[in-house]
Amino acid sequence: MELRKLKIDSPDIPVLEKINEEAIPECERNSLGDLMNTGATVLGIYEDGPVGFMVIREYKTILYLAYLAVNSTLRSKGIGGKAMSELVSGNVDNMIVVEYEASNPASPGNELNIRRKGFYKRNGFSETGYFTFYDDTEFEIGCAGKEFDVELFGEFTEHLSSIVSDHIPKPYKKQKSMAIKSEIPADLMHKTGRDLLPVNIVEDFMNSRSALHVRIVCRTLSEYTRAEWIICLKEKVLLEQCLPYISEILEVDPLSPGLFAKGELLYDVTQIDKRFWMSHHDWLEYFRKIIYSVLNKIENDANTQEINKVYIESYKGFLAK
Repeated sequence: MELRKLKIDSPDIPVLEKINEEAIPECERNSLGDLMNTGATVLGIYEDGPVGFMVIREYKTILYLAYLAVNSTLRSKGIGGKAMSELVSGNVDNMIVVEYEASNPASPGNELNIRRKGFYKRNGFSETGYFTFYDDTEFEIGCAGKEFDVELFGEFTEHLSSIVSDHIPKPYKKQKSMAIKSEIPADLMHKTGRDLLPVNIVEDFMNSRSALHVRIVCRTLSEYTRAEWIICLKEKVLLEQCLPYISEILEVDPLSPGLFAKGELLYDVTQIDKRFWMSHHDWLEYFRKIIYSVLNKIENDANTQEINKVYIESYKGFLAK
């Protein structure tokens, strides 16, 4: 096993690009050439020829592992693990950082997330207790080598945002979760909106609304993305299923923009009819606590002055429910 730092004109780049295309989802993929042109390092993984690659972003003492891919015909043969061991053992004076999707029991892909975290822990990475949130996904930060330095990692994300404009996550450490807890039965997660919504709402969504409304009807709850859940909130449907998800978003950013404006998501919560809250008093108290903190922030933070005044008045009105 050998890791080799490659140049953009390396004859092995075309072979590794094929691995890149088969291993990395299109929505997440960048060509190796483009990555190297923005300062990333490509390490070829060699075992009698190129069998995979790693993409590393370097900043001061940080080595940030952006991608790891192995030829699909050679997976589950320990190649990825050996490559990780080579990287960690050869860079003990560096802070080697990786992000992987955080465990989420409500996610249909949670089993894979747990296996992926286990892979990194088996190969020298430790939990840091820090997380990031972007692309509608929460990621957990793992670290090997030197002890994790959150301030330095924050510098790195600022640096990376100057190269990759849509990558500006801020690391945060979770306190004991306040978010609403709701055990949604597994069989319910496999039902579609058509199965769960009243007939008149199904017809309305299918005949006169957006593509998002149609997806709410046709998809199973396990397939809903952030956008579908936000539309459920706006339309005040499937609230018992969507509010736990919405609470997790607000726990990360109480002034999340929702679909459009900053603070909109919390505003949409305040528009739920009081009859719902009468049977969900604990949830009402949870959102009141969120609003108390938000109003205090608006009063004392100049960066929140752009919040719509209609939203602010609705926040205040919610406290009187």
